[in-house]
Amino acid sequence: MGPVAGITLNYAYLTSVALGNGKMTVPVDPNQSLYATYNNVKGVPALEGTSGLSLIGLKIVDTIIENIRSARAAQNKQMDGMDAFRQMVQKFQKAQEQLGPYTPKIQNGLFINVNA
Repeated sequence: MGPVAGITLNYAYLTSVALGNGKMTVPVDPNQSLYATYNNVKGVPALEGTSGLSLIGLKIVDTIIENIRSARAAQNKQMDGMDAFRQMVQKFQKAQEQLGPYTPKIQNGLFINVNA
């Protein structure tokens, strides 16, 4: 991410905040620092003579971190579903092996899971 109000926001840093539990601190206008606290971002007073990020910009950074966190959670959920599917196929294959050598073997695209 490029510089925003003189501040460079690094995607790796945003991701590390999204994966952790801490808050990212970003300089804001000293008059706004009292109101500049969100779920993932906290505004700290900017140094004298420098401009900080606006409250809207701070909220945008907070939303970006939330979106990264949500995407990671969705990816983890998808991976859990794939692991469950793989385990189900392995159980089915073991059950087939116990039925004997003359039972039809599972083929790609023919596996169906039916829950009552």
